[in-house]
This record gives sequence, C-alpha cells and structure tokens, in this order.
Amino acid sequence: MKLPDATTYSDVNSDSKFPKTDLGKVQLYLAQLDKNLDEHVQRLYNEQFLRYIRMSRRETCVFIKSNCYAEMKKGVSYTVDIELGLDGSITEAQCECAAGMGPQAHCKHVNTVIYGAVMFCKNMTVKTEESCTQKLQSFHKCKKIIGSPIKANALDMPGALELPS
Repeated sequence: MKLPDATTYSDVNSDSKFPKTDLGKVQLYLAQLDKNLDEHVQRLYNEQFLRYIRMSRRETCVFIKSNCYAEMKKGVSYTVDIELGLDGSITEAQCECAAGMGPQAHCKHVNTVIYGAVMFCKNMTVKTEESCTQKLQSFHKCKKIIGSPIKANALDMPGALELPS
C-alpha cells in the first residue's frame, strides 16, 4: 500500500469531510474473507481500544491511519492503515500485527478501526482512549462521608459524669 506523507494526516472530527461508510460497504469487504463485524469488535471499540483516528484526503481516495491496542498484551499497540474510496468502500487495509499483513487485512484491529469509521459516519464522533487530561484528578474528588450523626447525650465520653453541672 502506498501511503501519503505523515504530515498530510489530520485528526478526524465533526468538521472532517469523511466518505460515507456504512455497514453494507463494510460487509462487502469482509465477505470476501468470510468475516463480519461481530460483538467482539464492537466490545473493543466500546472499551476504547482505539488510540486515535487520523485521515488524509486525496483526489481519488481517503487514507485512514489509526492505532489500536493489542487485546492480550498491555502496552502494545498496532498501527492500522485503511484506504477508502470516495464512495466509502474499502479498497485496502493493513495492520502491523501478524494477522493483519497484506492489502486485504481483516484482523480484529482493522475491523475495530472500520467499525469506528462507521460509527463516526453515523454519530459524527468516535470513541478513543481518554488522555490523562480528560480524567479528573483524584485529589479533586469529594471524599465519601462514612458514618451518621449521633446525639450529644448518646456520646461515650469517659470522665464526663464526674464534671460538675
């Protein structure tokens, strides 16, 4: 796959001119390989295994570059490249993992990115991992209150009875 220069990629957002990709076009691509988008791929997407999705637009096609975490190895991620036609059909795909080699890759990482592209076309948003600045700092969270109030005459105070009234 002949990829464009890395500097031509931009983040996918609601202003992006993304080709309309739907499940029908995805199924056509995956049917050649006897694959489909199953619950496993949807779970990977919903659990935010995608690190980012970027795109580079050309005259005849759109290139998608993404990074997807490995499922079994923590800290390992694979770069996924997909070429879409302007009509939203998938032309080529490749992944760095062992199962994702070649122009017709169909590993779970490629399928997760494809599913993310379909969800972006549908909702104009994509689920990616949260950055460290998106999470609330732990010292800004309110502490949980444990216990309940007790009436003053029910308090157990040693030596309180010896005091003059």
